[in-house]
Amino acid sequence: MEAKVAIIMRTKNRLILLNRAIQSVISQTYDNWEIQLINNGGDIVQLQHLLKQYGSDVLEKIKVTHTKSDLYMEVATNIGLANSKAEYITLLDDDDTWSPDFLRVCIESLEENKEFDGVVTLTYLIHEEIFNGNITQKFKTIFNPKLKRVSLLKIAKGNLFTTNSFVYRRKALGLTGEYREDLPVLGDWEFNIRFIFNCNVGVITEPLSNYHKRIVYDNSSYNNSNIQQHIQYDYKLRMEYFRKIFKGGYFILGFTMLSFGFVNSFKRLVKKIIKRFN
Repeated sequence: MEAKVAIIMRTKNRLILLNRAIQSVISQTYDNWEIQLINNGGDIVQLQHLLKQYGSDVLEKIKVTHTKSDLYMEVATNIGLANSKAEYITLLDDDDTWSPDFLRVCIESLEENKEFDGVVTLTYLIHEEIFNGNITQKFKTIFNPKLKRVSLLKIAKGNLFTTNSFVYRRKALGLTGEYREDLPVLGDWEFNIRFIFNCNVGVITEPLSNYHKRIVYDNSSYNNSNIQQHIQYDYKLRMEYFRKIFKGGYFILGFTMLSFGFVNSFKRLVKKIIKRFN
């Protein structure tokens, strides 16, 4: 029997965090799910050793795909999409978690509101520290606490919601297309722009997803993504959409994205100057 929800989980050699993410799925009050686990160039033996601790009822719901090398994140995402036929899609990175009611609330909302192609929840931004293999939570806040409605103009400024807060109908991919495989970062933001351009997204104003942001003391696999690379591809994507302004529907979006790019660059410059003189 095909699972109703496919959870695409991308991982590479972060077993401490991966175990926490899988436990988060196991704890869901909605249980008609499968995990499409993409081991993106990571150690196969160590991963298999971790998975052995779960019971057969859990293991039969985890579909593992091993890639030969470390692929861009959205290449791994598209592998997960191709390997599943589930009606609903969501992503949970190996370092993030959900509230136990996340899937239940999102699926109920989509079932009751047929006009929505996807729904997002609010997200806790959890700052944590990893030291000697131990995770310590330092503090948490709500990411984008005022989010009540999703619009193109808002997402042109920057990503409105985290990857793990979003559940959508598979059939929407016929309008949006799949994820961009040429982007090493910001592939989720670019996908969300196309999704909102073509589809309707509802907002659940409860913080049911957890985005974990880490402080680490070495250049390990437990780090979050490179900031400079994000800045580089932020500019690249804004220029791409600006060049589309003469295509149908892209005029306002293209100008808005470019304008917010200048604003964001100015803010970064001001912060850098203030930091230098402090």
